[in-house]
This record gives sequence, structure tokens and C-alpha cells, in this order.
Amino acid sequence: MSLPFGFVYDERMLEHECGYDPTMAERPERMKLIYERLLNDGLLEDAIKIEARLATDKELILNHPEELIREIENLNTDEKCEEWCKDKEILWMSPKTEEASKLAAGGTIEMVKACLEGKISSGFAIVRPPGHHAYGKVPQGYCVFNNVAIAAKYAVEHLGLERVAVVDFDIHPGNGTYYSLKDDPRFHFTSFHIYYHGAFWPFQQEFDYMTDGKKGIRS
Repeated sequence: MSLPFGFVYDERMLEHECGYDPTMAERPERMKLIYERLLNDGLLEDAIKIEARLATDKELILNHPEELIREIENLNTDEKCEEWCKDKEILWMSPKTEEASKLAAGGTIEMVKACLEGKISSGFAIVRPPGHHAYGKVPQGYCVFNNVAIAAKYAVEHLGLERVAVVDFDIHPGNGTYYSLKDDPRFHFTSFHIYYHGAFWPFQQEFDYMTDGKKGIRS
């Protein structure tokens, strides 16, 4: 008998919502519509729901400095959030961002664990905030913690994997994931995205034709 498909979805992540700029494109409706479409199309009928949880500091520090975690924990008003984001690139925060971003990272870890422990064949983490532009102390592009990079590092640190391949599909390059993994031989990163002579954010030439050092082509 084949293993079931797994998914992560937690409505607490819908509470991450910008209270001071209604023009921001990353919003709760995106996550809700994805889940409802999968549900209405019957794609979750035989699936197993993997419960999200808050990522611990120890897990977040696999990819981000403790300083960033403490700063985010202090953003408990819209005014603080707006001020903190002024020198960040394409980023907004809310008093609920801390919980949502920790759930997103923790939920992604739990999905990877379920797969590697043989509970599911594969899975889909429907989480937000997204993560592939964030790295180190740099949250940007609507991303706070890099959920995939954290889960990949957790897999090699705690789940017995020797190497992990990460494949990124988006109109923009997964620059945060690249910077998070590029110097570690345990990871191979491939990004499928649009560059078009640097017309798409983050407008960096290095994300035109890219090679992953000695580990082979990554885009």
C-alpha cells in the first residue's frame, strides 16, 4: 500500500496581515485560496494533515541570528512594525507576524519529518509568510524566516540526511535560499525563475545564468 500525501495548513497564519499598507501583494487570501482550491478539487480527501507548531529558537538559529528573532518578538504594534520595515526591502510586518512566521517554519519542519519517518510519501506545506528571499539577518521580499532552508538544515542536523537538494520555482529567484545554502556542500540548490536582463527583482546579475560552484548548475 502506498503512503498517503501530507499537507500543512493552520489558520493562525492567516492572522499575519498588514495593518498599514493595503497595497501589499502578499496577503492572507493567497493562502486561504490555495487551501480551498485543493479542498474543493478533492485533492485532500485521502491526505494526512500534518499539524504545524512554533519553531523553536534553536531551529530558527540554524539559518538566522538570535538578534533577528528578538527584534521580531518586539514588534507588538502596527507602529513598531511599520517603523522597523522602513529600511527593509519589500517587507511588511504585523503584531501576529512572530507567531505566523514561527508556525510556517515549524510546520515545514514537521512535514519534512513526517516524510522522512515514512508517515507520508510527499507533502505540501501551505504556509506563510513565505521564505525564499530571507537569509541570515535579512528579511525581505515578504519573507521573514527561510522555511525551506531551516527545514533542509534541520534534516541534515537531526534527521540523518547527508545531502539535500532544494528546487525553487517562482517568477523571482530564491536568492535567500541560495545565500543560505551556497557555502555548504551538504546542499544543492536549483532555482527556476525569470531574469530577463535583470528586469525582475532583486535585479542582480548573479541570478541570470547561475552555477552552484563545484556542485553543478543551479539555474
